[in-house]
Amino acid sequence: MKKLDLPVHMPSWTTMLPSLSWVTRISVRPGLSLGGASIMIAYFVTLCYAGVWESNIFSDPLRMGWVAISQLPVVIVLATKNNPVGILIGACYTRLNYLHRFSGRLMVIAVNIHALGYFYSWSLPNTASGTTPPTFNHQLFKPTHLTGFVALIAADVMFVTSLSWMRQRFHGTFKTLHVLGMIVFLIGCYLHAPQATAYLLIAVGIYLFDRLVRLLKTRYTTARVTALSELGMTRVEVLGTNAGWRAGQHVRVRVLERELGGPTGLGMLECHPFTICSVSESPSGENLTLMCKKTGMWTNKLFELARGMEYGSVSSDGSRAEKGSAPRDVRLLIEGPYGGPNHTIYSSFSGALVVAGGSGITYALGVVQDLLQKDRDGRSRLKCIELVWSVQDPSAILPLLHHFSFLLAQSNSKLYYTSLQISVSYTRCFANPPPHVVKVLQHLPAGLRVSPGRPKLQNILNSVVDRACALFHRGLEDDGRRAKPAGRSADSKRAGSRPAGVFVTVCGPQSMAEDLRRVVRSVDPDRRKRAGGVEMFDEVFGG
Repeated sequence: MKKLDLPVHMPSWTTMLPSLSWVTRISVRPGLSLGGASIMIAYFVTLCYAGVWESNIFSDPLRMGWVAISQLPVVIVLATKNNPVGILIGACYTRLNYLHRFSGRLMVIAVNIHALGYFYSWSLPNTASGTTPPTFNHQLFKPTHLTGFVALIAADVMFVTSLSWMRQRFHGTFKTLHVLGMIVFLIGCYLHAPQATAYLLIAVGIYLFDRLVRLLKTRYTTARVTALSELGMTRVEVLGTNAGWRAGQHVRVRVLERELGGPTGLGMLECHPFTICSVSESPSGENLTLMCKKTGMWTNKLFELARGMEYGSVSSDGSRAEKGSAPRDVRLLIEGPYGGPNHTIYSSFSGALVVAGGSGITYALGVVQDLLQKDRDGRSRLKCIELVWSVQDPSAILPLLHHFSFLLAQSNSKLYYTSLQISVSYTRCFANPPPHVVKVLQHLPAGLRVSPGRPKLQNILNSVVDRACALFHRGLEDDGRRAKPAGRSADSKRAGSRPAGVFVTVCGPQSMAEDLRRVVRSVDPDRRKRAGGVEMFDEVFGG
């Protein structure tokens, strides 16, 4: 008999204050909720008060300069991967990026207002003394003014290159100019205003601390890469690493191979984030596994590098590979892990809805596998899990069919108490689908459904909530299990007298996350209360 070690469920504020949560999660624009916009407005008002209250930006431009430099540590701490703000509030650095961009842009605006105030004063005649003031050029080329002007140009360059259209289309250029621009800005500020050295040292200290932590979290290792042609993805298995992360976390990868370096070799320095799709400390000994979708030049090169081994047929050593091919081992630097649920404990809930779009299945697989493993070990309260995957082509299911079948077989085993259902929806229909795809779709394992069209998320979520409640109350009567080991009934009843809520998590495009937020907000209040609350966690593409 294995003793249960059920996690304590702590409802979030969204469950305790559902009405306030409903308001704060209203979407203002894609990627920004009303709650986030309120934080930005409060921050903006605070800086306006500090900069212009009972002051004139033309007669007292120095004040705005101090406002700008005082925000430098804030901008830096929100940009780091390991920052105390994220640790305290339980948020990954990716969730703080919008505040980093906003605070950075306000700082640049303050720097420009500070400079314009001086430009204005230098252009005015000195009517009080009747003397001719120094020319604008004479003032500008004073050493302290010139270094300030250089810092101004660096700040403006960082501002322009950080705009979304530039950041998304020329990401390499954006990162390079961002780093060089910040170095020039810091040096320029030090030479321009030595009295602001304290702010500069704090900012540099925060950045160096982050780099040190990132270095300590970086490992040089070897990985085996294979190609998943149906998904347009590359499977990366990091050899010798099978512990040290939580479900839903991601790592940052640099592949040290000439094929990815390009003519200059700089491609080997590129760092890309990928979600971990395997479970930590797997009983099967499975290594840390990533699945990298082809979305740009670097990931396309990685896919071509992996084409030497197609993840389809079975090779002589038992791995799934293309006939006659050989696996390709690559050297890489892996940094992390980062992100994940942070303070949220998925296994403390009674029900789960895991939604994935396209390559977001990597995140979903990691979460589901982790929950099933915790259920087998007696460390989960979950009664039911629904995995929903939306893809364009139904053939995308083929490389993962064996994986889905294995998860469903686990769930149906007597060792597992959580029921699992998997739904795959495809949006691209064919008049004459390939025969091998038709054959697979006609012989799906029990618990796996494949259907055309977009998933009906509202109906699915309502079904998960109702199932979680029904299985929970059934568990109070007969221990909620299909086949129970003796002695677990008393432990099971420690789960409490009411369901512990349903968590909803999504990894996919921004539009999918927005749709799911609307679905969560529209859950009937009585159904939400009966389930113990419905909470949502999202991982979106882009940024």
